Amino acid sequence: MGRLEDFYIQMGPDISSVDPILPQKLSKSVTKRTLRFRIYIFAISILSITGITVVLISTLHRPLFSYSALSSLYTTSLRTISSNQLQRMQLLYTSQCGNSPSQARKRGCHFDMIDFSWQQANCWDEDLYTGFLTRYKDIWYWETPEGNPVPLDEVQAGLYPALHTNWNFYVVHCLYILERMMQGSSSLQLLDDWSPRYSHAKQCTLDLKDTEKFLGNTMMTTVKMWYASCEAR
Repeated sequence: MGRLEDFYIQMGPDISSVDPILPQKLSKSVTKRTLRFRIYIFAISILSITGITVVLISTLHRPLFSYSALSSLYTTSLRTISSNQLQRMQLLYTSQCGNSPSQARKRGCHFDMIDFSWQQANCWDEDLYTGFLTRYKDIWYWETPEGNPVPLDEVQAGLYPALHTNWNFYVVHCLYILERMMQGSSSLQLLDDWSPRYSHAKQCTLDLKDTEKFLGNTMMTTVKMWYASCEAR
């Protein structure tokens, strides 16, 4: 057996005379494929950079907070009546508590955190309210529209026109208004300007049939402050 020879190409000063290792046609084909691949990678890079730039620009120009954007993420159970119906109701609606927290305080109204409304003293059921606060003391949780937690005492003081809260709150809220209706032996009743009479209770009755459709701490409800009217039944 002959001895093994090292395999190499000796390249002198004139490398043009060296035969290519691969056939000429194959070498050109590989070169073309390599060029196409590089062009493809370059195009993908350009598209990626363009996409990232568009996302950054849209993010920078997007407002930090938008009620319209948040409305699609949170439910406001009964505030979905037609604008015409709402307008007719508001023409007939008069709130004795005014239309701002300062007016409500001056008129001696109380803020009901569970109903998120200002109520006249004649329609205020303090025993029912404080009883629910004690019975469900571990479920209250609130956030601003920007997502910042709000202390309970600030919510009870009626300092925020709108807050986000969770499914636990909504369930307790429904129990609260139904119990208030059942205990309503008074000749006076609370009325609001945003839902037809009793539709709030009807909606709550439907929702209470399936209280486990959301986890208790699911942030899914937006509550907006309102000013109740205390009227004869």
